[in-house]
Amino acid sequence: MSQIVNRRRPEQTRPARPNRKPRMPGLRRNMLAVMLAMLGALTACGGGGSDQSSNSGDAVSGPGAANPAPASPSSPAPGPLGPSELGKVMLYLATSESGSTYDPYSGVTIQHAGLSVFRFVPAINRINQVAWGSSASYAADTLAPYTVDDRLFFRSGSPGPEIPGIQRWSEADPLATTNQFFAGQLIQEGAIRRGCSAVVGQRYFFEGNTASDLFNRTYYGELRVVTLGAGAAASMLLLPRADRDRCRGNLHSAGGKLYDAEFDGTRGLMQLHRRSLDNGRIVETVPLAITDSASWGPCGSAIDCGYKFAFDDGVAYFARKRIGDQRVQLWRYRFGGPAAIELVYETTLSGFDLNYMDSDDGYVMLAHGPGQKVLVIDTLGAKAELYATPFKFFDPQILILRR
Repeated sequence: MSQIVNRRRPEQTRPARPNRKPRMPGLRRNMLAVMLAMLGALTACGGGGSDQSSNSGDAVSGPGAANPAPASPSSPAPGPLGPSELGKVMLYLATSESGSTYDPYSGVTIQHAGLSVFRFVPAINRINQVAWGSSASYAADTLAPYTVDDRLFFRSGSPGPEIPGIQRWSEADPLATTNQFFAGQLIQEGAIRRGCSAVVGQRYFFEGNTASDLFNRTYYGELRVVTLGAGAAASMLLLPRADRDRCRGNLHSAGGKLYDAEFDGTRGLMQLHRRSLDNGRIVETVPLAITDSASWGPCGSAIDCGYKFAFDDGVAYFARKRIGDQRVQLWRYRFGGPAAIELVYETTLSGFDLNYMDSDDGYVMLAHGPGQKVLVIDTLGAKAELYATPFKFFDPQILILRR
């Protein structure tokens, strides 16, 4: 069982015992209903990916109860948004569709891609295409959603050699049904490190300004901040490259605070950080001793260990998957609460890779983009549901509006 010791700056030590929650009821499969709804939306919107394969035959086991069969699905066409979306889980999924165009005048074939973001509301089986654009091979582009504190943003930019180079940033109406992708505010010319960008209020924190050596290896390290708004933005340097408080690769925002996280698999040590909004430095650290990390596979950092992090208002979550038996676990730590982590949920998911994680208002989303699956866990209502999509997706986000 995992145990932690809670230590804050200045260092204080408190004994801790993990509090293991009872297992939840079995998760419910919503494969066919979701796929029919999305396929109907894709046909109406003309978007989506090229892979339309179904995964509805995968075995999904949840702890404690058998999986009930899904209700008979319907295929609603995308419609105007109403109050029925409020208070319900909304998933934003980015996808692309590739193709080519031949120019007879120049004799050149141009490779291009259609970029789309879909908003899917599982509870009412509704999907809308809320942003779209295009990308050509000679000017490659990306388009992805970002949600935080009841707000929706779109980020776009030229892909870098290792990660998408997010250059532009724009805020959108999360309840709109028309295209919400605009040119956006220019943030920076050049790549921004994946896992090292977050919005707090009107401030956008990011790690960018890459540098390359003679072996074409890319280095990051300048933590910068920019004020979001209209026109070009001038960023301000917070932390120089190679600073001791550099980004740990899991920068998040929630409840007006800036967080970061890291995991050292060789020592079984996880650290949750809170950063200053003034200078970006780490001002509070909670170390968590994960005593059973060796049984989840030998690894070094959070990236190659398969650990994912998400933050809600006053809560930190982390998820992990064990390759041997396909076991997936979700854990929770409450800031300012008892010095213990709780096992919120666990299940066995075959054919599910833990690619993405996000959280909002007590809900946690775990997603396997290439495998076209999304697992949504209600940490308050003690239930989980697995959805399948008819297309591959990337950079998914979750949002619940209660206004």
